[in-house]
Amino acid sequence: LEREMESTTAIGMNVAIPHAKSDVVKQPIVAVMKNNHGVKWESLDGSLPQLIFLIAVPNNSQDTHLKILQRLSKALMNDETRQSLINANSTTEIYNLLMKI
Repeated sequence: LEREMESTTAIGMNVAIPHAKSDVVKQPIVAVMKNNHGVKWESLDGSLPQLIFLIAVPNNSQDTHLKILQRLSKALMNDETRQSLINANSTTEIYNLLMKI
């Protein structure tokens, strides 16, 4: 929540990418949530995030979270990729789309 007070992680285009480093996290992980109606979240463009990607990495991972964030953000800037994820009907479909990134 403190991170959201600094600047929203809802980047717009119906996407949010909260990210954190923690001693509790033992290896980098990305969790994905999809909500067809969107989540009430202050975003940069006023859109409701339908795709939320949570990135969590260990404190000692140096710039791992930045590399993940950069790769994911670049892919999500592509309208076709983003829309395919929003329109996905199953976790398998989302997984397969993400494996192409």
